[in-house]
Formats: sequence, C-alpha cells, structure tokens
Amino acid sequence: MLDGKTITPRDANGKLVEPFAVDGTTYLPIRAVASALGLDMEWKQATKTVKLTSGAEPAASAPSTQPPKIGVETITAVYTGTKIVLNGGLITPKDSNGKTVEPFAVSGTTYLPIRAVASALGLDVEWEQATKTIRLFDTPALPTPSPEPATPAPTPTAPPSGVFPLSMKKPMTIVAGPKQTLGIRSDGTVLAAGLNEGGGLNVGGWTDIVALCSTRNQTLAVKSDGTVIGTGTYYDTWEPVLSALRDVVDIVESGDLLNGFIATLHSDGTVTFIDKYGQSQKLDWTNIVQISAGKGFLIGLRSDGTAVAYGMDYFSTKDVWTWKTGRASPS
Repeated sequence: MLDGKTITPRDANGKLVEPFAVDGTTYLPIRAVASALGLDMEWKQATKTVKLTSGAEPAASAPSTQPPKIGVETITAVYTGTKIVLNGGLITPKDSNGKTVEPFAVSGTTYLPIRAVASALGLDVEWEQATKTIRLFDTPALPTPSPEPATPAPTPTAPPSGVFPLSMKKPMTIVAGPKQTLGIRSDGTVLAAGLNEGGGLNVGGWTDIVALCSTRNQTLAVKSDGTVIGTGTYYDTWEPVLSALRDVVDIVESGDLLNGFIATLHSDGTVTFIDKYGQSQKLDWTNIVQISAGKGFLIGLRSDGTAVAYGMDYFSTKDVWTWKTGRASPS
C-alpha cells in the first residue's frame, strides 16, 4: 500500500506481477512503484540504466481480481549490471541491513528490494504481519498517539540527513574548480558560475548530464547514455579519445600542470586512464565503485571497501593499500 492506497504491481505490458521474498527480503518490480509514484521511467539499453524522473502523473492502479500467491516457487534471476538513475543522480540500492544490492531481472521485469526502492525515493516502510501488507509512506510515518488525553502525541522524527521526501526536489550535484562552480539540475541541465577562461563554462546547451568534473579552463561531463562531452581550452587534445568511450558513469581530472590526466569509471567497474598527451589505457583495476583525482595520482575504491592507487606518489599519498574503508556513497 502507498499512502493508504493499494498498489497492484504490473509489468510494462500491464500483466500482473507478484512481489516475492528471497532470504527474508521482499522484492517488487521497480516499474510498478515508479508508475504509482508518478515517476517517468526510461530504459537506456546502451548503458543498462533505468532512468527515473519526477513530474509524471501517478498512474491509476486497477485492483486485481486474482488472489495473492502464497508458497515457495523457483525463479531464474538474471543479474545484468543494471544502474538506477533518479532525477539525474546515480543511486546505490541497499537492503534493510545496509548491504548494497544489485537489481536483477525475472522474465524481463527488473526487481529491487522494496526497502531499497523506498529509500531511493524518500519513502518510509512498515510491515504488517497480520495481513502480510507492506505499507509505503510518501512522508515519514507518524507514531500512533496515545489514547490517553493527558499524554501528548510524540513529536514526529525528522528524516535523516540525505533522505528527501518526494515533495522535495533532489538537491543538484555541484562541482568546484579553481575559478568556477558548476551544478547539475535534476533535469540533467547544467548551471555555471565563475571565470569563463577558454570557454570552460560554455555548458548552456548541455542536457542529460549525470556527472561533471572541472579544472583550469576545461569542463568534462558524462551523459546518461554513458558518453562523454566537454568544453574549454584543452578539450581538443582529449576529444578524440573521450568521444570513443562508452558505458561511462563518472569522470575525474587532475589539474596538475606536469602530470595532468583524465580518468573515467565504467559501469562494469573498470577504469580508463588518459594521460596529458591523450594516450589512454585500461587500468588492471576491477570492481571499482568510485574514483578520485589528486595532484598527478588517481585513487579508486573497490566494492569490498579496499582502495587502490595509480600515478605519482607525492608525500606518500598513494599509501592506501591496507585501507578498508567500507562502501562508497553515490557522488
């Protein structure tokens, strides 16, 4: 149920699909939840990305005349490396224990744990054992007031930091360079402020942007289809290599004059490193979930919480081999 209304999950063809539980975690088709919440849903085949955007009218949910299924059934789940982008920002779904979970497909329908969907969309979740009902709330659920008149009702708890109800717009991603600041709006367009040297802030016509980096007189961006675009003084040097990249989910750049570089993170967890001469190579890194550029060196965070480094070693900045940092947050 969503805000007191029953949701009847259906696939893209309108066929009824049943929620199911695996190891105590209940899964629900992401399309059904998106439709009920008034989110536009778009599938990007090139990057295997589900793109959700606020602004649509919530779809009517016709009640099902079929009784719900109860029992044990064997299913075939296919993991395809699907990514979820909500209002221009890449999200990392987690279950009730905080463990990162990957979307998977069953008979062509993409499923996520209900709690992961709810967290990504800023919803609260309640489980009613007696009726086997999952209740989703568009705003944080209020505690039940005490029946005694003399006892004041509990004060509602504010949403934790980083969780935004659907009534609030998702804050835009911002990037700061030496003399410039840029931000990605929820619709994928870009704002820019600062010193526009060499055309590095000529981003007025950009759309569908999901990631940015900006140093010196240059700005680079990743589009939702996994391609890279850019503008500025130095972009002509990098453009032949960058325009050929595919399945990119993030991009960073080192502004070091002597050892500058660009690095891109791909949806399969690999990283491409491009030196200041425009020569590119795939690093022997795997399972990377986040990258960050320093002065002539690159740091990568693996999905198991370990870190790796590549490039120059100023002041022992690459001494991260024994780190165990935990999972990265979406950036």
